[in-house]
Amino acid sequence: PGAELVAQAELLAGLAEQGLIDGIHMEGPFISACRCGAQNPANIIDGDPHMFAEVIAASRGYLKSITFAPETANSDEIFRLCAEHGIVASLGHTDADFATMADEIERGCAIGAMVTATHLFNAMPQIHHRDPGAAVALISAGAHRDIGLEVIADGVHLDDGTVDMVINAAPHNAFAITDAMAAAGKPDGEYVLGALGVTVVGGVARLTDGGAIAGGTSTLAEQFSRRIKRGASIEQASAFVTGNAAKIAGKTGTLRVGDQADLVVFAKCGDATPEVSIVAGRAMHPR
Repeated sequence: PGAELVAQAELLAGLAEQGLIDGIHMEGPFISACRCGAQNPANIIDGDPHMFAEVIAASRGYLKSITFAPETANSDEIFRLCAEHGIVASLGHTDADFATMADEIERGCAIGAMVTATHLFNAMPQIHHRDPGAAVALISAGAHRDIGLEVIADGVHLDDGTVDMVINAAPHNAFAITDAMAAAGKPDGEYVLGALGVTVVGGVARLTDGGAIAGGTSTLAEQFSRRIKRGASIEQASAFVTGNAAKIAGKTGTLRVGDQADLVVFAKCGDATPEVSIVAGRAMHPR
């Protein structure tokens, strides 16, 4: 609900000001009820620019992206607020057809928003050769313009072959995300996502009531490893898990003299767990 979104934005902005997180992603509530995934359908509403503006104000500049369905009401106003405040307009949790998605991508870009796809393929209609749907519109846009294509490349949300297809179509705009919930990197068991119970079996998180996939449990390091094992070079895999996303986020994504030292170091190529992570020049030892 709107009041809770404002309260959470205020809390998370405080964590960002302490340097504990870099920003906030607001996934909903302006999404399709029939593609809500693990979100509570009771809280889904039409696009409400006034509510969105309240959350933006509460975030004190740390709201960095929002997921909304392109078919929601007042999408132009949502795009305008995104462009005005430097917030990524990520399209997803949608039942839109190809034409609707393609039109909204054009409108968002014309307004000046940075447009991306939220976890491409998941919470969207399936591709059909006579009804290509939202996913094909997004991939086509990502292939010829700067439209970011998020993919959960964990082998659960998407098959490795599907990830290959997206990278082949848009190698400079496709990037990995974890869609992680609390079980990421942890054992199977019972967890909570928002107010909803989640059961993790074999590393797959599903709502305890209903069985919908409820976020990811992989890490970016694991997804990097999957790409290497699929035959990608270190440069290609690095771009997929870091460089392309950095471009969308407005960060340099480079390592040169004078840049902030953010590094992930593996003992050998293909490892799924880092040996050392260096955050702002400080070494962390995850093993």
